[in-house]
Order: sequence, then C-alpha cells, then structure tokens
Amino acid sequence: MIGHRAARDHAALKTLPPAPYLVAERHLRPVGKDCLIAFGGNLYSVPARKVRPRRLVEIRATKSQVMLHSTVPDSSGETLLAMHPRAVGRGVRVVGEARRRRRRRRRVPLRGAGCWWSETPEGSACPRGANPTITFNVSLMKNNFLSPLVGGLSALTAAVVISVTSVAGVASAGGTFLGRLHTVREVASTVPANGDVNPYGTAVVVRDAGKLRRGNVLVSNFNNSQNQQGTGTTLVQVGPRGTAKLFARIDPARLPGPCPGGVGLTTALSILPGGWVVVGSLPTADGTSDTAQAGCLLVLDSHGRVRETLAGGGINGPWDMTATSHGDRTDLFVTNVLNGTVAGGGNEIDQGTVLRITLKRHGNQPPRWVRTTTIGSGFAQKTDPAALVIGPTGVGLAKDGSLYVADTVNNRITVIPRALSRDRSAGTGRVVSSDGRLNGPLGLAIAPNGHILTVNSGDGNIVETTRAGRQVAFRQLDNSGSPPGAGALFGLAVDLDRDAVYFVNDATNFLNVLR
Repeated sequence: MIGHRAARDHAALKTLPPAPYLVAERHLRPVGKDCLIAFGGNLYSVPARKVRPRRLVEIRATKSQVMLHSTVPDSSGETLLAMHPRAVGRGVRVVGEARRRRRRRRRVPLRGAGCWWSETPEGSACPRGANPTITFNVSLMKNNFLSPLVGGLSALTAAVVISVTSVAGVASAGGTFLGRLHTVREVASTVPANGDVNPYGTAVVVRDAGKLRRGNVLVSNFNNSQNQQGTGTTLVQVGPRGTAKLFARIDPARLPGPCPGGVGLTTALSILPGGWVVVGSLPTADGTSDTAQAGCLLVLDSHGRVRETLAGGGINGPWDMTATSHGDRTDLFVTNVLNGTVAGGGNEIDQGTVLRITLKRHGNQPPRWVRTTTIGSGFAQKTDPAALVIGPTGVGLAKDGSLYVADTVNNRITVIPRALSRDRSAGTGRVVSSDGRLNGPLGLAIAPNGHILTVNSGDGNIVETTRAGRQVAFRQLDNSGSPPGAGALFGLAVDLDRDAVYFVNDATNFLNVLR
C-alpha cells in the first residue's frame, strides 16, 4: 500500500523550477540623509536619484546578498533599487559603484534667505522638497564672471540660474504616518460568550456615555459561532489594556422596526454624539450569499439597547460607514453592496452605491431620519463564496469634505468631492490610486496627516496613500494562511492620541494595534 501511494505521489510531482527558491529576511528601514540604510550593524547605499531621506525601503537579505527594494513600483513596475554582497561582521559600509562616482556637493548657507545654494559642476538644482533654493552653475561663474570680472550685470544674469521648488505636493517618507509605527500587538479577543466570530467593524469611543468608555474600541462581529457569515449579533467593547466586555447582543426577533432578513453585523459602525451607536446589518439565513437580504442600520443607545432601525430608502446591504456631526445634525456615509448582486450569481454588477443619510438628534430620543441622498453609484459588486460579497467598502471623510472610497473589486481608491453638500451622484468619483501595493482594499481611514489608510484583503498589508495618489508606505499586519495575510483584515480606526491604528484580525478573532 505504501509503495502504491509513493508511486502515485511521485507521478504527480512537477519538475523543479529553473531558478532556485529564494529564502530571504524582509525588513523595512528608512533611508538616511547620506543615502545609506542600516541593517545588521552595517550600512548599505541606495541611489540618491531614486530615493529621498527617511523614505522607507524594503530589505530582502539572503546569506550572501542584500537587495534593497522600493515599497512602490516605478513606471515600469520595477522595485529593485540596489543589490550588494552581504557584509561580514559589523561596522562595514557597503557603497555601490554609482555612489562612489558621484561628485561631492558643497552646500553653503545663504544668509537672509532661509535656504541653501549648492555648488555643482553641472549647476543642477537642489533636491525636490527643499526650501526655495538658488543654484549657481560654478563653471559658468568662473568662466564668465569670476575670472575676467568683465561683462557686468549681463554676465551675472546669464550665470545665475534660479530654481524654486515648493514643499507643497512633495510627499516624503519622513512625512508618512506609517513610518512612525513599527510594532503590532494583540489587544484582546473579540469573541464573546455566545461564540460570535469574524470581527468586522471598529470604532473608537470619543466620550464617556452609558457603558461606553473614552478610548475603548467597539467591534462588531459578522459571523455566529458556527462561522456562518451574516449571522453575527454582538458588539464587543475592548479597552486599550486588553479588557473586553459585551456591549450588545441583538435579538433579531425583538427589533423596534423593520430590518429585512434579520441581523448580521457588518463593518458599518459609527458612534455619534450622546453615545448613539449605528451599526449596519447584512443578514443571511445560512451564511451564504443566496440568502442575503437588504438588512438595515440599527441604532443603539449608549447602554447597548436597539432603539431604532433605518431600512429602505436605498439601504441595501450596508457594508461600511463613516459619520460626521455638526450641532444637532449627523451625516452618515454608507456603502451598499446588494443592489442586484445576489441575482447576478457571482457576476460583476455595477450598481453599488454610497448614501449620505442625514439624521437630527433630539435629546435623549433616537436620532431622526431627515433625508437620504445618493452621492455615489455604479460601483462594482459581486457575490463571493469566501467573502459573501465584494463591493465598495471603506469610506473616509477628509477635512475639505471629500469622501474617499475603497473600490474593492477594481482594486483602487476613488474620491467623491463635496460629499457633505452635493445633491446628486458623482458616479464612482475620481480615481485617486490603483493597483501598486493595493490588493483588494477593504477598510479605510484618514490618517492624522491627511493621507489615506487602507487594509488589503489579499495580502494582510496596510497601505498609506497621499491624496495625490502616491502610495508612500505600507506595513504587513498579518502573514498567516495562504497567500500570507489573505482574508485577515477588515475594519480599522486611528486611536484618540493619533499615534496608533487599531485593526481587527479575522484570522485570529482579535483586536490588534499597530503603534
């Protein structure tokens, strides 16, 4: 029997690939001002024309080589910046041939200007991102001005080249939010006593109210104890030091209003002034997309009691949400993923929407619905056996009123301008960034520096993107499973101190923090 199985297995084996499998350590390191990167007690050079000081570079180190890669591919899709032999011992400086050939520049402060002027044989401008700069062509100065001292003002005018480079619009690695965060730590399990799993939504509590405590994180569970999607009914409150308590367990049979299909809590989760909690429900009867129904938004008070439901009016599979409040008014921005999706049977249906739902608060009474406006439409959506449904997911509101949307199916981030005031749909909005380090972006949040944070469904990475569309940093938050990190991440939220990111890990059913 053993011999028979061995023969069968041997016949199924494929030939080895021509290139050997590369086993390498991977690390992220910032570039120093001298274009050197520290690793293993040694310094390795990177080309000055390809990087900026403090930009993060990925190190891939084997026993014999150190390869330095950009975290963002260039226009040709290439990431390799430099390759060096791995140094033996410590204190070694490994410098590439290109850097050795580079001629040294002498930079002298120019009084009164708050900037620098740079002597270069070629008269090239100072690096991008510098303060306003005056650059002198030294050889031209010597030939036309300094030596003959003839030609007067016309010679000086010809000799001096003025170059002004504004800091605005130039993103550097030193300005990234993720560049300051290095450690991932488990905070607490999000599994309550009833066994609900698959944490999705995250929201940080800003003020004490009822059972809610400032600085804690509220987490919604999407699956029940049998791991059936769209059947989770619990919200768990997690403290920064690892305490976890049940905030609410919602009984589908005792809701104060309609919620088609029942309860299956999604990533759509926000906490409003007064401690009102709004959470989305996209329910199923058996955990499959075939039984998915429209659901609703559930409004809970600060003690975890459902006081109101918001259903219909375009709410159809509320998948994610963000909110902003001004006075007694709150605007919810909700992505919806079930507009024709179930009937599509796995085919892409471009009918996903983003709704702005305006509520008005009335003291101790639940917020009242005022109006619903469709501000985004035409987003790709489809059912999926593993994820139940894929469609527009995370949303984040910038200070200027622009709403950023994670367009998961199309692997991109788009923006809807004037989200607070527009009275008609912007379609899918303008594309901000696509592909690159994005790999099925799901949860989305706005970083303290105004950049866009997204977590990938395909590889366990968090990616930082500027509003101009440059992907400037990334971190791997989970590498479990195959492919590594796939399916682990969903909701995320920046903490109150604005120096860390909370995120749920569906692979472990934990709330984690990156700081």
